[in-house]
Amino acid sequence: VLVGCQTRERSVLRTLSVPVITSHNTARLNVFLTLEEKQGPAMQLVINDLEALIDDLWLPLSAEKLSLDSTELCHGQVLLGGVAVPPGQYRGLRMTVSEGMVRTSSGQNPITLAKPQRIEVSSAKGLDLELGDSKTLLVTWDVESSLTSSNTLSPIFFVTSALRNLPVNLIFAVCPEINTVFVVRADKNWVVDSFGLTGRPTYLGIEPSARPARFYALTADEKMVKVIDSSSFRVIDSYPTLNDEATFMAITPDGDWAYLVHEQSGYLSRMNLRTGQIDPRVKLGKQPNYAVYLQDQRLLAVSLGLDQTVLLLDPVSLRVVRRISTGSNP
Repeated sequence: VLVGCQTRERSVLRTLSVPVITSHNTARLNVFLTLEEKQGPAMQLVINDLEALIDDLWLPLSAEKLSLDSTELCHGQVLLGGVAVPPGQYRGLRMTVSEGMVRTSSGQNPITLAKPQRIEVSSAKGLDLELGDSKTLLVTWDVESSLTSSNTLSPIFFVTSALRNLPVNLIFAVCPEINTVFVVRADKNWVVDSFGLTGRPTYLGIEPSARPARFYALTADEKMVKVIDSSSFRVIDSYPTLNDEATFMAITPDGDWAYLVHEQSGYLSRMNLRTGQIDPRVKLGKQPNYAVYLQDQRLLAVSLGLDQTVLLLDPVSLRVVRRISTGSNP
């Protein structure tokens, strides 16, 4: 159930207008903040409330005060809020800035916020949130323009769309507990996009030779390997991983095969990523937990935690070629 607390000075939404949110009928909205320019006044803000307008309803995105310092943000990015929300169209962002200060170079007579300000930022395009989506809003703080010509403080923010097709290397970070994959710029370590992936995704592999590239995601709760189109972030196929939960997945560089580790049952499975067929499947030992395909040796290495062993396997027959004792839990 979504619960919101509002002060007496603000209008109170009727209880019936607040949607009931469960794990089965939600999307997710993530909001990240960066600076417009790295150089600018040293400014501090305290934000009491951060809300998003979904259809015609303002929903809280943060449960506590947010403290922003432009000097700490000059080379970074901060998460303002991320929560489950009902599907719908995002139309705007609203925040209440309760405190603000600009530190002058001399340190004397700092400029402060005259009174709390409620700031609304609209989105020209809007953002459609479908069931199971996990999308990201990028908010930019224009620190330079927030200090007016009359030497008063008036914070200015604007919203930009998620950035795709960047000419930089990207990192894809899987977050199982919120069913989200974040897309991160490797040159700046900034989140630039995200997409939702139901079923608690635990591992993500890529087939770079495909055009467009394909992702393969192991989802623990749904016991599936999902095939994802990297250009649209849409699931285009799903393959079951048998009844026992697969806990790790390794993919061959050509994207033909996936090796699924089943830690509790002790099994290793090989899946054909073109058809979804699993063949063969072998029992290795106690607590297999990690696998890696060794391309130069054309071998598959699998670690067994409780057996204190690393196995080298033939990647086709899954026959054990060599055992390496580690002396401790690998």
